[in-house]
Amino acid sequence: MTILLLRCPVLSSSGINQDGTTRHSHQSHKHSDCNRQLVEHPKPQHISDTQPIIDWRRRQKMALVRIARSLQLRESWLRHPCMTIT
Repeated sequence: MTILLLRCPVLSSSGINQDGTTRHSHQSHKHSDCNRQLVEHPKPQHISDTQPIIDWRRRQKMALVRIARSLQLRESWLRHPCMTIT
């Protein structure tokens, strides 16, 4: 059995405990001080793949909630000022 030592990216400390599973059945962890949630092997999502889809849906005046839900993104990320229609 291998023990994986996770570190909090915010505090750089190792006070991390198991915190159930995600909706995709991956082990979830939570830092005891800052309550940040972590996953051992996160799936990277490339912005360049989704940017044209986001732009098209924004031009169609689709609600940000629907865009975020359909692309599995955070709505707060879509509201960021750098995410404007190009």
